[in-house]
Amino acid sequence: LDIGCGHGLPGIYMAKRLKADRLIGIDISPASIELARKHALSDKVQADFRVGDGTSTGLADESVTTAICLDVILYMQDKAATIKEVYRVLEPTGLVAFTTWEQQGYNARLGAEQSDDYRSLLEDAGFVVQEYGVADESNKLQCQVFNEILAREDDLRAEIGYKPALMLVDMAKSALEESTRRRYILAIAQKIE
Repeated sequence: LDIGCGHGLPGIYMAKRLKADRLIGIDISPASIELARKHALSDKVQADFRVGDGTSTGLADESVTTAICLDVILYMQDKAATIKEVYRVLEPTGLVAFTTWEQQGYNARLGAEQSDDYRSLLEDAGFVVQEYGVADESNKLQCQVFNEILAREDDLRAEIGYKPALMLVDMAKSALEESTRRRYILAIAQKIE
């Protein structure tokens, strides 16, 4: 299960790498789901990409073995409900892995309250945290990307248009301002029953 699957590429990569017999991807964007379906067809991956919400997947209890959520949970209004939903749909001993930013308080750019430590949300849902680490180099690398976006604003406008470039530049500026107040983490937790 890939929650917040976007265009489907990370889930497709993982499904191929793990030789999974199926992949389910959920995203709130119909356009992203359409692209994910096209990618799955071209990569010959058995996939079911559907429009949906991470807090209510529509999946049966204990119906998936593994779940990922890459850089998406920070946008979710109810992070605890999302983690509880993942717990519900995972089989016993199933694993969830996600990457996200830890940050305190409400983030207007993301439109959601943030968490400064996801371990308690995982444990409250019933998970046992297997790995939880800060990826210090990721913040540095992402800041380099954001600075490059700002340096190439004119090129971006020519390539993707004025409005999309402006959105990307605004995101880069905000993210750079926030970079000293957040940490990028990888969490892996297991459902134990």
